[in-house]
Amino acid sequence: GVAAVTVHGRTTEQAFKGRCRLEGIRRVVEAVGEATGAYTGKPGGGMPVIGNGDITRPGDAAAMIEATGCAGVMIGRGAFEMPWLFRTAWAAQKARAAGEAFDPTPLEPDDDEKLDILLRYFDRMRSLRGDRYALHRVGHKISRMGKHINGSHCRPLKEAVRCARTPEAVYGAVERWRAEHVGAC
Repeated sequence: GVAAVTVHGRTTEQAFKGRCRLEGIRRVVEAVGEATGAYTGKPGGGMPVIGNGDITRPGDAAAMIEATGCAGVMIGRGAFEMPWLFRTAWAAQKARAAGEAFDPTPLEPDDDEKLDILLRYFDRMRSLRGDRYALHRVGHKISRMGKHINGSHCRPLKEAVRCARTPEAVYGAVERWRAEHVGAC
């Protein structure tokens, strides 16, 4: 009755510290392959194993697949920092499979789009969970996404969003930053 297995390459004791152990994922892939046959992506072609852990840069997904033999990857915390990671990871994987060099720059959104992504996230949290929850979550989101806004030089924006007590204050902080910094470089 099992359709797939997902395995994280970090132990419970490690929590969020240390590096994902790719050899552990590889051992699971091998064990599942021995039990069900090698995964081929076709009916009757074995059970897929999905790897998880430390997928934070575009090339990480392809590197994990290559190092472990897993059928695919799960992206977790890396998506909180870079929601566009999915499209860049997919493109990196395609380039690697074709033996081509990969440059993620054309796929990375500009700062204006990054601010739009942040506000869409905030709006969704407001509609799904309410203002209080959304204010709390957007404070965490800006800390992670801020690493990729204005070359990580956006401390005033991060502080203003984290200290915002109303949705209007969040929108105001983002729009002030946009007016002062986006396109000004």
